[in-house]
Amino acid sequence: MLRQLRSRAFPLALSWSILLTGALLVEGCNSVRVAERTPLPATRPEAMRSYVSALAGFGEKAVGSYAGSAAAEWILGEMAALGLEDPHFEAFAFPYNAYRTYPLTITVGGHSQELTYDVLEASGGTAGGVLQAELAYVNIGAPEDFFGRDLAGKIAVLKRDENYDRSVQLQNTIAAGAAAMLYVSQAPGNLRQVGTVRHTFEPSHPIPALSIGMQDGQALIQALQAGTPVSASVRLDVTLSPLEAPAHGRNVIGRIPGEDANHVILVSAHYDSWKAGASDNASGVAGILGVARRELARYRQLGRKPRYTLVFIAYDGEEIDLYGGYDYLRKHVFTPQPQLVLASVNLEMPVGADLASQASYPDTAQPTWSVIHSRIAVLEQTLATVGRRLSAPLYPKLQGIDDIARVSGGIIATDIQPHFRAGIPTLCTWTGTPWYHTSMDDPEHLDYEFLARAVDYFGDVLAELMTRAPSEFAEVDPSLLKAKVTPGIRSSSSEDLAVEVEVTGLTGQPAGGVPLTVELLVRDFFPAWSDASGKIVTDASGRARFTVPAAALNLAPDGRFLDVTGGKAYPVVEVSAPVLGP
Repeated sequence: MLRQLRSRAFPLALSWSILLTGALLVEGCNSVRVAERTPLPATRPEAMRSYVSALAGFGEKAVGSYAGSAAAEWILGEMAALGLEDPHFEAFAFPYNAYRTYPLTITVGGHSQELTYDVLEASGGTAGGVLQAELAYVNIGAPEDFFGRDLAGKIAVLKRDENYDRSVQLQNTIAAGAAAMLYVSQAPGNLRQVGTVRHTFEPSHPIPALSIGMQDGQALIQALQAGTPVSASVRLDVTLSPLEAPAHGRNVIGRIPGEDANHVILVSAHYDSWKAGASDNASGVAGILGVARRELARYRQLGRKPRYTLVFIAYDGEEIDLYGGYDYLRKHVFTPQPQLVLASVNLEMPVGADLASQASYPDTAQPTWSVIHSRIAVLEQTLATVGRRLSAPLYPKLQGIDDIARVSGGIIATDIQPHFRAGIPTLCTWTGTPWYHTSMDDPEHLDYEFLARAVDYFGDVLAELMTRAPSEFAEVDPSLLKAKVTPGIRSSSSEDLAVEVEVTGLTGQPAGGVPLTVELLVRDFFPAWSDASGKIVTDASGRARFTVPAAALNLAPDGRFLDVTGGKAYPVVEVSAPVLGP
């Protein structure tokens, strides 16, 4: 009997063609619907300004903070006032860091001075002492910038690159043996750009990572390029929250029920922020509230429900580790009875800074704002159809999400990362602002006319998606793989957990030779065990097996998930599987 139980391992597969097969039986005449573009008043820029100002007014809405909690309550109230059904919170726990900072002293050619800096979230510390080391300039910290360089024990100085993720920069710096990273911001006025350097779910790193202003950084770079000796004295103390005392974040969720209650389209944006976060991402939350208002008006006018259920989500915890997006998938998709998500539409900075601000910043004087998307027909056709109705493109560039992952070092730095990797049809706004992650990302530096047009644009996108049959959403981006994770069943808490992973191509062929990274998380997002050694690799049948030690599983009985990513250069598939049992 015990052997039979073990053989009935719980499979968790992200194969959308299989999940949607049943929908083919009920499509009928719905597959030839005409887009429901009922004439609606244009969204008013003043309404968008009101939303953005209210959210920015809470200040820095860090996940788990009082301001973040107050913002969540405000969003919940707005969802209820609009008439969204069942507005509610969904909470999650996560580890956080506390920092004690000391002066950063820089010595250039024998002359010392103190520099102001910010700690990049998830930075490591200096083990209770002072780090004194030489500085070395490594451009943007890409692998080729370290080639042939001896960085052992030195502090790497590198520039922010808006296309290359800072967490990847830190990973490369650690791999090169450097003792710390100085991150040179690229914002005007010597403003320091803050942010996280969490790469997967690690709460902190072994070396310090500090952000300094562009003018200060350029002075250091010029001295180093001139051959002048430059050194630094750094001390940073880091305390990680214990498993018994996590911080908590909350997603805020409301919906418009559809005629087909089994299929949903997600419309999302994160509300946590660095500083006031007007563009990043009060503009996104304002956008989804505006879209919700518009879609409610549309279907009240039509006198019926939308074809599919619309779920509006304000994510929390995006800025430090994309927690909100992962948590939603865990609760609704990576489950024994998954919600059938047809598409995920995410508003990540749907508008950057106003044009006057952009013009003052040479690198983005002519910003190319874009919509990134899964390369599948239903999304490409929808974006093309809606675009043809415009006199001029709202988002001039439409590009595949895989392009972003490729140039960033594999990271998709917003909540749709797990959605895309899991094969869910995904599209997301992708813009820029010179005030990114600075104190100047405020309501006075936003283009509200553009944001209002964006709301109407995405309303039309949703209306067009409503005309598409469920089977059209079953296609998966060709850059991806599929994965099935099958945890075994433990009979007691003393047993290790045997796990099998099967990776296939999009047509079901085995994908051999795929390296896997595996993380066990407990109490939602606390890392308990991981293997990123590169030794877990799929065989010719596309399968890989590994064992999770009992001690790691027993750290906490609640919120236990295995997160598995696979890919040779960077992750092209990701699945989270709940760990059940003792």
